[in-house]
Amino acid sequence: MSADDYDEEAMIAELAAYYGVDPSLISLEAEPITERRRLADAGASAGSGRMRLKVTIVVPEEVEETVEGSLTTESSLTQAGSEGGGGGDSGGPTVKKVAVTAESFAGRLAQLNSGGGGLLSLSAALGVNTTVAGDGVQIGTATQQVQVACPKGYWCSAANRIECVVNTYQPYENQVDAGACLPCPEFSESLAASTAESACKCVYGYYDTDVDPEALPVCKPCPVGTHCKGSGNVLTSLPLEPGFYRVTRYDVDIRRCPDFGVDVGSACIGGSGEARAYVP
Repeated sequence: MSADDYDEEAMIAELAAYYGVDPSLISLEAEPITERRRLADAGASAGSGRMRLKVTIVVPEEVEETVEGSLTTESSLTQAGSEGGGGGDSGGPTVKKVAVTAESFAGRLAQLNSGGGGLLSLSAALGVNTTVAGDGVQIGTATQQVQVACPKGYWCSAANRIECVVNTYQPYENQVDAGACLPCPEFSESLAASTAESACKCVYGYYDTDVDPEALPVCKPCPVGTHCKGSGNVLTSLPLEPGFYRVTRYDVDIRRCPDFGVDVGSACIGGSGEARAYVP
C-alpha cells in the first residue's frame, strides 16, 4: 500500500472488524518507507510502495467469545487451536462477552496476526500484503483522551462530575466550577442536580405569584383563606379553605363567603378547581 492509497479511517474500521474491538480503541501512526529503507529490507521489492503502520489498541474491558461451533475472528484464544468439526450442537455457536487482561488480549492479537488455527489472515482481511514486525505485539501504557460533555445540573473538574446541591439549578452544559450552580430565589427549593429555573418551587406556606411556569418563582406568603400545606403552590391553582372564594384563578383577593361558619357548612367548598360553588 502506498501513501496515496492509505485511508486512516477505513484502515481503522477494517482493523476493528478483524480484531473484534470498537474502532474508538484504535489509533494509528503511518510512515511511508523511503527508497533507502526499502532497499535495506531484504524482503522488500524496490519497486513497490510500502508503509510502516504502528497500531495501538486500548485493551477493552471485555471481548466476544464463541463457546461452541465454528471459530470466528471474535472467538476466544482458548479455542483458536482446537480442531474443527466434532459435531457441535445443532443450534450453532454461542457468543458471549468475557473479561480480558492486557496479557490475554496481547495473546489474542498475536494469534490473529499469525492467522493460525484456521483464522483469516491479516493480509486477507485488509486486502493488502502485511508483515508483522519482529517485535510483535507489545504491552505498554498509553494515555487516551476522551472528550465527554458535562451535563446540565452538574459542574465538572478533573474529569469528575459533581452534582449541584439542593436549592440550586444549573441549565448549561460543560460548566467547570461550582459557581455555575445558581441559587433558587428566596422561599423556594429544588432537588439536587436540577437543570432549569422551573425546578425551583415555593416552600411550604408560600405560593408563586408569577403565572409563567418556566420562570423563576416569586414566592409570597399564602394569604388567609388558603390551604398551602405543601410545596410548589402557584397562583393559578392556589388551594382555598372551605368557606372562602376568589373571583378568578388569577386573583389573590381571597374573600370569605357570607355563609361562612353556619352549622350546615358553607356553599364555598374550597379547593383549587376553577369552578366555585358560590357566586355572590
